[in-house]
Amino acid sequence: MRACGGAVQGIKEISRVDDSSIYHNRADDGFVYFDCGSYTQGPVQVTDDTDGHLPPIRGSLSFSTIPKSRVVFDSSKNSWQSQVHLRSMSINDSPFDKLNKPELDKVMEYELEELDIVWGKETVCRMGSANQLWMLQRAKWEASTLDEAMLIPVADSMKVNSDNLELKGWFYDWDMTKEKTAWESVGLDGLLKKESSQIVKIVAACINTGEVKSLLRCYDDKKILKAIVLQAGLII
Repeated sequence: MRACGGAVQGIKEISRVDDSSIYHNRADDGFVYFDCGSYTQGPVQVTDDTDGHLPPIRGSLSFSTIPKSRVVFDSSKNSWQSQVHLRSMSINDSPFDKLNKPELDKVMEYELEELDIVWGKETVCRMGSANQLWMLQRAKWEASTLDEAMLIPVADSMKVNSDNLELKGWFYDWDMTKEKTAWESVGLDGLLKKESSQIVKIVAACINTGEVKSLLRCYDDKKILKAIVLQAGLII
């Protein structure tokens, strides 16, 4: 990661599976980074050539553990990967090592619907009105604390043996015909109005600490990006 004046300039991700790399840069309007280390990258407008599959979306959700851990998503590879921070590395290596790489369509030990989650905070990056085209430099940032007791402060990061660390990930995709409770975001009220609007959501949970995070990419009826939401909470 390189930083200048407090702003994230770019993140280079190196896969420890096939040695491929990708560089995320803030000049990409579809790349949004949050101060906890989580981020998402994807199209500003979804095209019609996806053949009913998920748009090409990548993301990373970071957890308050020692050592640091995260879940990385890549819809183009149909997988998510849980990773733990390495203590030593060379300059050309990724600072994270993989724990596992399940495919998205594999049955997980924990189903998301079975987890009782309470969201403690959400951060919304969105345009000022539903009629504005997406332009990250002009986006509004809003943070709402819903329940402070449902948050794990960074200072309270829990030590977890990396051999016992258990992270899970899920991908969800739906249109507005589903009930509002499906995405549970107060910041999206009035922003997505038509039933053909689309929300793509990635969710990750640290089973050891109970911490849960999710990222939502929200597209309107013309498949244009309107908002990106980060949610943080706990399994109760």
